[in-house]
Amino acid sequence: MTAQIVGYVVTLLAAFGAAWLGARWQRKWTPDPIPSIKELGSRITQLQREMQDIERERVDAEQFTLSIELRQGREGNYIVNVGNDYDKDVVVNSVQILRGDALLSAPSAPGPNDDWRIPSHSGKPLHFSPQPDPTRTLSMSEPNLQGYSAQIRILVSCQYEGKRRLAGRTIYVTLSFLNYTMTQTVP
Repeated sequence: MTAQIVGYVVTLLAAFGAAWLGARWQRKWTPDPIPSIKELGSRITQLQREMQDIERERVDAEQFTLSIELRQGREGNYIVNVGNDYDKDVVVNSVQILRGDALLSAPSAPGPNDDWRIPSHSGKPLHFSPQPDPTRTLSMSEPNLQGYSAQIRILVSCQYEGKRRLAGRTIYVTLSFLNYTMTQTVP
């Protein structure tokens, strides 16, 4: 019976020893989660700052406006007056004409000799030749608009304070498909 008790005690000590040794090895081999939790917390803080910056930029972009008027819309010769009420210059990269979501022309960029920089608190006429011609496009897609007023959108892509900005204005134009002109009717 004593041998049996000694066997139980040895088995019990071996079990406790193995459990203790296993716990020590597990602590030694398992990485401490606290540094990764701290790293995760700093990453979440960084993502929150980035999202705030994105939201601030979105609000700035939505509030960015330029005055835009169609001065002339004749096949091959369009003139858009663009006004800049900001304290810094705006550089226009392209002008595009749309009807709803449909593109009436591809983006028109300034020619090699054109300066589409609009100084602060001033305006400038931008001359361009959109391809394809928006009036011709409308004459083929909506021939019933001849002589009527139609709603179009002029979209201006530009650089302001080193960031790309879009400004647009919806206007009404009267269309003449005989000489392919569009004239702004409502200022």
